[in-house]
Amino acid sequence: MNEYNNFQQNLAQKGWHKIPNAYTKDYIDSCKEKVKSIYSTYEEIQEKGGVLDKTRNSLHHICAFYPELVDYAFTLEVCSFLDNYFQGKFILNSFGSTKLNPNGTTYTQKMHRDARDINSSKDMLNLIILLDDSTSENGATKMLEGSHLKDHTPTREYFDKNAINISGSAGDLIIFNPYAWHATGVNTSSNSRTIITPMVSRPFIKSGLDYVRTLGKDYFESCPEKLKQLFGYNARIPASLEEFYVPKHKRMYQNDQR
Repeated sequence: MNEYNNFQQNLAQKGWHKIPNAYTKDYIDSCKEKVKSIYSTYEEIQEKGGVLDKTRNSLHHICAFYPELVDYAFTLEVCSFLDNYFQGKFILNSFGSTKLNPNGTTYTQKMHRDARDINSSKDMLNLIILLDDSTSENGATKMLEGSHLKDHTPTREYFDKNAINISGSAGDLIIFNPYAWHATGVNTSSNSRTIITPMVSRPFIKSGLDYVRTLGKDYFESCPEKLKQLFGYNARIPASLEEFYVPKHKRMYQNDQR
């Protein structure tokens, strides 16, 4: 059985799959350095918005500062898996980072799902890039296997008793169904644990941030076609009738973005 068949089977039955050694040490080190450099900026923004206590150590949409991290995250191998899964185009829905300090807390420790229902979960996938080795001791993601196939909500007691910790090494990639119940674990170790948390979706689902406006016109004049696709440049919405009534090849929402 080839690796993609394993991927399909694990996603269908367990709700998740791990690709070992998906990323190099250089990429991991670069991610950690860049994430560390913007923590104070995020805290200022979160405090100004009155949400610092609720979002501390969770940095959403870090590609607004470092879009190059997306380029290296979506390697040929990763894109091949996702292309086959969606059987068509996909875009970046979010690209954040979470750090769990020793005995620390983060809002993602709350048991949750990231899809509204079973049907919509087919149009999205969650990814986790491990920047540190992950174990049950340092807060590895807890996953209730098979829960993406059921509509009911488990009790927290049931979740804690039956969910597994997805352990892995720095550089591993975890892909899972967003309808599966999951949560960040508890860090009882002496070291922090940092992850990157991309989410991808079919183009008709809105991204969590308008990356095209955020990154600006100048960025997209020279960026690779792969990034134009990932950032939703080919699935934009016209803002006027003049933008709407144009030849097919100039349309903001291209007809291959199904």
